[in-house]
Amino acid sequence: MAFLVLLLLLNVVFNATNAQSTSSIIKPGSSLSPINNSYLLSPSGQFAFGFYRYKNGYSVGIWFENIQQKTIVWTANRDASPFPTDVTLVLTTEGNLIVRPKKGQDVLIADTSSDNVSRLATSASMLDSGNFVLLNSSGGIVWKSFDFPTDTILRGQRLAVTGKLVSSVAESDHGSGKFLILMHSDGNLVQYPVGAVLERGAAYWATNTFNAESLNLDGNGHLYLLNDTGFNIKSINTNYVNASGKSVYRATIDTDGIFRLYSHSSNPFDDWYTEWSSSNYRCDPLGLFGENSYCVMMDREPVCQCPPHFDFINEQRKELGCRKNIV
Repeated sequence: MAFLVLLLLLNVVFNATNAQSTSSIIKPGSSLSPINNSYLLSPSGQFAFGFYRYKNGYSVGIWFENIQQKTIVWTANRDASPFPTDVTLVLTTEGNLIVRPKKGQDVLIADTSSDNVSRLATSASMLDSGNFVLLNSSGGIVWKSFDFPTDTILRGQRLAVTGKLVSSVAESDHGSGKFLILMHSDGNLVQYPVGAVLERGAAYWATNTFNAESLNLDGNGHLYLLNDTGFNIKSINTNYVNASGKSVYRATIDTDGIFRLYSHSSNPFDDWYTEWSSSNYRCDPLGLFGENSYCVMMDREPVCQCPPHFDFINEQRKELGCRKNIV
């Protein structure tokens, strides 16, 4: 038992010396770097903003810090190449948040540069809502990550008309994937394969509403649509319950094309729990597999199949689809 306690203490010391959480605010002149694993921490410690490990380098993003599964909820420039170790994240005096390499050009993360001084960012902060914001000298928000979601919305966040979430490529690859969910201008919340013609008939899931203005998620795990007067016109998860012990929620379009609402308890070692999903049949998303293929469920997993007289394009990557055999 004593040995186990010693190991836990050593682990705490190791993490403390290899990860430097700053306050929740960054100002011009200070910076974050993947070299010392520094990051901005929200006041409660729930969320962190900074560099995270990605492929053979680093990306800039937001994640749940006090949950063992460091779940990424937002990534800046998600389709860009990973950054090397020798970069710094800097808020410039011109109001721009940039990644600055030792050699080469700066990479813009957020821009508030303006002739209007009230629009100029003078500090950045990681909020307990999971919203990373840039603030002017009066403390007003001039830029926020909530306005540029990737695959997830969090409590208090809204997906307004023409706003969309795009799935990630894979659990370990946060680049843009195959599927999107869109708050359509006609008031219908719809799911499409990326690249599909955005017409009502091309959707594989929809709320079939006509006057919605935004998709919203509140702190009780209620996912719902509002109209332009702020009236709740449709609950997405109609059977939601604000269960005790649930501390956080997120709604994510997953890599398999299904939109899911997750909850997590106050125990950091628990797994995410699926409260609701847009489909219980994982073959529903159109375009899950490549051309000339179809989807079947085997052992609760979607499996790619080829029709007669077709073979897989690549036996090792069956999801790429099928082509007509020449025999």
